[in-house]
Amino acid sequence: QSLKAEMLYRYYQQYRYKFYSRTAVVNDESTDITAWGAERLHREITAAYEASLSQKTLLEKTGLDEFDPVIVKGNARALRSTLYDLLAHRALEYFKSGDAALTNPTNQFELTDPAAFAPAAAFAAHRFAAADTASLQYHALLVLQELLRLHKNNKAALLDADLERITYMRQVAVMEDKDSLYLAALNSLALAYAGSPEVTGIMEQQAAFYLQKGPGSSGGDMKKAKAICEEAVKLAQGSAGGVVCAQMLDQITDKSLELVTEKVNVPLLPFRTLVRYRNIHKIFLRVVKIDEPFLESLRKAQRNYAGRENTYWKLILARPALKTWEQPLPDPEDYTIHKAEIKIDALPVGQYMLLSSADPAFSMKNNPIAMQMAWVSGISYIDSNTDYYALDRTTGKPLAGIQVDVMKPAGNNDANSWSLQQSLVTRKDGSVKITPVKNINQLRLHWKNGQDELYIDEYKYYYGTKEADAPPSAQTFLFADRSIYRPGQLVYFKGIG
Repeated sequence: QSLKAEMLYRYYQQYRYKFYSRTAVVNDESTDITAWGAERLHREITAAYEASLSQKTLLEKTGLDEFDPVIVKGNARALRSTLYDLLAHRALEYFKSGDAALTNPTNQFELTDPAAFAPAAAFAAHRFAAADTASLQYHALLVLQELLRLHKNNKAALLDADLERITYMRQVAVMEDKDSLYLAALNSLALAYAGSPEVTGIMEQQAAFYLQKGPGSSGGDMKKAKAICEEAVKLAQGSAGGVVCAQMLDQITDKSLELVTEKVNVPLLPFRTLVRYRNIHKIFLRVVKIDEPFLESLRKAQRNYAGRENTYWKLILARPALKTWEQPLPDPEDYTIHKAEIKIDALPVGQYMLLSSADPAFSMKNNPIAMQMAWVSGISYIDSNTDYYALDRTTGKPLAGIQVDVMKPAGNNDANSWSLQQSLVTRKDGSVKITPVKNINQLRLHWKNGQDELYIDEYKYYYGTKEADAPPSAQTFLFADRSIYRPGQLVYFKGIG
């Protein structure tokens, strides 16, 4: 019966898309599974899983050893040692899935009873009201009650089932205070199992609860999660819960560092960069001058990444620094991400790389390193299709007589190497018109004004000369004064062309 239910459920999952266009057949007694609707199929799956658990007394007395040839063993045999355990958890996998008929009944079951989070004995004995007894959630509730009754005298197995119950109740309950009820249930369990290795499973859930809240909280929740994880690791590091808590502890205390800088900054004026960081109280910075040959070597290192993981960063860190300094950062030690803007001293025109590290030696081992590339240039530009206008970055005035090299991919639209397509000079109003190349759909512009240049690593996409040279077409957009009108109501609209 359990295998039959599994096969029916797989059939439903494989052909789920077909059921969206089917309506339920009243009093359907057909034996042709291909003609069934979703409701009928779910009824059959539920009935098969219920039938698999019907001989409860016999199943509870039957061990699993003789079924070993057809069981993929996990690490829960000591906690789920009977045939009832095996079949009940197979049924739970379906009942907890949330799959149901495509249309919900008017009396749909909703879990609003706070007894869902009551102690195990009280939960197992409680009678939950349900008008919709076909609800999968309701069936999952009943199976969980049976599992708690079964293991009431086996402390470890009872905890395993109870943790599954509490976690699922939090998932499906709809009461407003379910998080506080969930946490209170975990705290009660932790007290009941205090000092035993099994308690680390509860502590794992407690820490995960605070960890999920932490990124959007003031930081106190992250501290609570850290304290719980440290206690669990100290109590039983090798237990399942202890191992997960150790992983969460690494996640909480991990350092992170990121820089966000404007792509182009004004020459000879200080500018700012945004630092996003966690668990860092000081960073070390370098400003490095870079050029196109160096960038090509970086692109080559990226292309040949396999087996040479460190080549890219070794090239970056080997570049001589123009300036080095350190920057203190406010760190309240709350294990959350913080942001701070820091000053970068004025630089002459050129392209630069800003590097930061939590380690003054910029070690590539167990140390976050952030890198940001930026131009310092007085050139700016705006564009409309193939028309460009060069402007002074500070005053906004047109830049006349400056050179624009239009670069195209060297071959087969390869954006890793470029060749000159045409060289132009801006007019008196700073304008220049480029000519797209047939079958070349991306171009890159290199602006030059004496020692000042701007060669942003961005591409302008074109699709043939016909589209680029086509005259603009007239369009009209109509707007009504509201989205819904009452019958007989006057409709006002306007058109913008």
